[in-house]
Amino acid sequence: MPSFTAGSARPPASRSTSPFAYEDDATSRTFAMLTRCANFKMACPSNREIAKHVGLPAPASAAYQLKKLVGAKLIRVSTDSFGRRMVTIVASGKKTALAR
Repeated sequence: MPSFTAGSARPPASRSTSPFAYEDDATSRTFAMLTRCANFKMACPSNREIAKHVGLPAPASAAYQLKKLVGAKLIRVSTDSFGRRMVTIVASGKKTALAR
């Protein structure tokens, strides 16, 4: 069995335990952004802010990424009576602050 040494070819790829193993980079970047906002109790970013930060072409693309995360049961999205959004990270229970 060949062993891995510095300077040789890459080691064999291990299987990912990420919930995004089947998803694209934009989904994982969106989730990372929302997780960071929740960890630091920051306001929930708008679709426009998500699109700009993640490198998506339009705010509608960010809305699509949020729907994918909700569908995967990784986040919950709620709004108050004024329509301000708050995201809850399901695994940790942490929440973003209400959007301004």
